[in-house]
Amino acid sequence: MLSRHTRLGLRTKFILSLVLVTAGLTCGTLFVVMRSAEAQMQREIEEGARNAILSFRVVEQQQQMALGRKADLLAIMAYIRNGEASTIRTATCLCLRIARAR
Repeated sequence: MLSRHTRLGLRTKFILSLVLVTAGLTCGTLFVVMRSAEAQMQREIEEGARNAILSFRVVEQQQQMALGRKADLLAIMAYIRNGEASTIRTATCLCLRIARAR
């Protein structure tokens, strides 16, 4: 009878040790996966921020180019019409209406 209780105790100890090892490996694996996911997420956030900044700079540059073209157009119109103030105002209003319509 005593040996039977000893076997049961050994089985219990063996099963308990397997459970503890499995739990330890599971926790370790989850920790490593969590760290990898955090690192990947951080890289994606940084890449998204860089892309947003680059996109903003491109849009800003295009806007500056468009404004430069409008200024050139106004200057040419003023030159063609001999610099009359009323004609320049009319041309400016016309260009602004065209720009807003787009």
